[in-house]
Order: sequence, then structure tokens, then C-alpha cells
Amino acid sequence: MTAELKPSTTPTHDRPLTAAQSTRIRTRLVADLKDAHDLETQLSHEIADGIESRRGSSNDEIDDPEGSNTAFEGAQSRAMLKQTTQHAREISEALARLDQGSYGTCSSCGGAIAKGRLEARPSTQHCIACAA
Repeated sequence: MTAELKPSTTPTHDRPLTAAQSTRIRTRLVADLKDAHDLETQLSHEIADGIESRRGSSNDEIDDPEGSNTAFEGAQSRAMLKQTTQHAREISEALARLDQGSYGTCSSCGGAIAKGRLEARPSTQHCIACAA
């Protein structure tokens, strides 16, 4: 009779991250956070420029052939800004987990987050099973 394998609900990494691993992860997260903040700044400027360019204009978007494109671009930039802000928050939370020693542990089930998932999404807080 073979033993039935069950998914572990406890972390499979018994050892804390090495100093080198922690430094590598922190370096990547900090770089990702800087990129997210840079994109937030860029998108904020694009949104502000779009608002400023329409200020004082008597054109109605219905009558202006470019109006619908401008409105769409503004909505798209606002949605991207919202998503980028959320991503920056997730990165900051990952840095906090790294400081607390809980980085790589699923916040839902307490199991280990697979190394490949952390490499692909270093700010993730859920294992693949809980993320689904």
C-alpha cells in the first residue's frame, strides 16, 4: 500500500533565508518599488496634462472627433495608475514580510510559496493554490 500524498500546510523551508538570498530579494523588490513609483509619477503627470489640455476648451467630446480618444486615454491612464499604486503597496508589504522573516510563506494557508512563483512574482503573498 502506498501512502497518499497530501499538500503540506506548513512551510517547507525550515531554514530562514540566507543573508545573500535576503539581500538579492530585497534588491529586486526595492528596484521594482522604484520602477512602480516612477510609473506612478509618469501616469500622474499624463493625467494632469490631459486635464490641463482640456481646461478652457469649448469643445464637447461628442462634437470633437478626438474627444473620445482623449477620454479613453484618460480613463486608461487612471486605471493604470490605480493598478500601479496597488502593485507598489504589494511590494512594500513584501519588504515588510522580508523584514519580519515571513517572506515566502503563504499568508492564507501558511504553506511555503514555491521558489519559481517568488521569482516570477516576488511581491506575492499567496501560494499558487491559494491564489487560484
